Amino acid sequence: RFYPLPTHTHRSRARSRADLKKPRSRAAPWRSYKSHAKSSEDQFWMISDTFCWTSKGIEYYKQKLPKDLWASNHAEEGMPICNEILVQILADGDTPKSMLKRKFASGKPSSAPPKLLEIQDQWQDLLLWPAEPTADEVPLLDELKMAVAPSLEGLACADWEDVTGSIRLLRFLRGFEFHVPSAALAFRRMLEVRRDYSMDASHDKAIEINAATGPFGELLPTDKSADIHKHMPWMRMGVAQGGARGIGPVHYLPLARISFDGFYAADCADNFFEHHTVCQQAGAYELQQLSKERGVMVKTAMILDMQGGGMSNLRHRQFDKQFKPEQERIDKGMAEAVGVIFMVNMPTWLQPLFNLMKRVMPARTLAKLQHVPRGKEAQTLLPIIGPEVWQRICAQRAESEADRDPSTFHISAGRTCSRTIVACPGQTVHWAFSVEVRDIDFEAKLYRQSELGETQELASPVELRRVSSTEGSVDGKFCVQANVDGAEPTTQVLLEFIWSNLHSYMRSKTVCGVTIVVDGAECMPTPQD
Repeated sequence: RFYPLPTHTHRSRARSRADLKKPRSRAAPWRSYKSHAKSSEDQFWMISDTFCWTSKGIEYYKQKLPKDLWASNHAEEGMPICNEILVQILADGDTPKSMLKRKFASGKPSSAPPKLLEIQDQWQDLLLWPAEPTADEVPLLDELKMAVAPSLEGLACADWEDVTGSIRLLRFLRGFEFHVPSAALAFRRMLEVRRDYSMDASHDKAIEINAATGPFGELLPTDKSADIHKHMPWMRMGVAQGGARGIGPVHYLPLARISFDGFYAADCADNFFEHHTVCQQAGAYELQQLSKERGVMVKTAMILDMQGGGMSNLRHRQFDKQFKPEQERIDKGMAEAVGVIFMVNMPTWLQPLFNLMKRVMPARTLAKLQHVPRGKEAQTLLPIIGPEVWQRICAQRAESEADRDPSTFHISAGRTCSRTIVACPGQTVHWAFSVEVRDIDFEAKLYRQSELGETQELASPVELRRVSSTEGSVDGKFCVQANVDGAEPTTQVLLEFIWSNLHSYMRSKTVCGVTIVVDGAECMPTPQD
């Protein structure tokens, strides 16, 4: 039987009118919305953390505030009010709030043209961002240059391309979805950070250290930099070659190696900000140089390895209180420096939580995050970062397991394990292993880098097969030819050996006696084969 809706709803509303004065009344939840939905010019309206000028407000405050503030801060109608002037305005007891108005009727920044947003999504999918502004970006970039020009007067960094050049300004413009006031405000805040930490004085030092270190290796600007890298290993794996053209420097972060207690035990706190600011300037200079060489806007790829890591490796009460706010303030100056973030070895318990967080993440942030399933690291990363950088990452992962026997490893149910090696034409790769109990799937994959810089997967030297423990020791070899699959000659190839336990739902397997040896004397290249 179906019952009609109650007819006394209006009575319950009438009885609850006395509760309408409460800010959050369950009886009338729409009341709080109506109280905040009034449109009045007497209110301060915030747009992306930005207050905007009106013509009347400029006339009023130019007479009231000290002239020194106006000498260093430019003001035009519709432009954001800088923090230095905004503090003076809010501290004034007799502030006419009508001098500030909401710039957009919706209370949000004006959205970029749909065409620009669609093109930006395509750039992200291809990991290829143009270094030159498009026809639709040119007027916005010119407007941004005019907005920040007064803030650059008298600064040493005004002539440095890696700080104030067109490519750097274009990063801010694209990072804030082509909203010029927000991009200009972020750029001014970056200049404030440079002034607070005297980054102009250490600019030449950052360039020298970057040139001396090369594309890979840790930057050591201070005496404690080696200890900082030891306990906070943000490793530079080199510049991606043979992958996506828009990806340059590759950074590898193993969470399990982060030790905040070791950071404080080594007395690194006093040198942290100096180390961090110099490394950031060196990174910005490297991105600028690579962008000019390749003709595209080069960004950084980050690889977050969660193997063995936990919340204790991410949060620390003393460090978060002492460094986190200022560190985030410094990092915000590197607008659009990161192109993609790969998350590898994600724990099983974290995957449902990550899927839930994806629903509330901004679309542009979500587009940069890529979860790499276990066993598909090489398949996903190689086309982007190239074989040389991938080989260094594999060496770092093996170094973190140096306390274990490298010839023996355990594979949990539903997991895989892999080993990679780089070989040149004329070399022979020998391998051998055995399975202790039951069976394991084994295969080898071959990758090469073409003359165009692309990473291609070639015919597998060892097809997928199931190896049983009853077979004992299994071995084989592969000779690297100068011409692979009839393609043009290649300088080196990457071999990936994969042991898979995906077919098992409950039992883990143990692979022992693993040996991989490269010998260049047994087989010579035969181009005609």
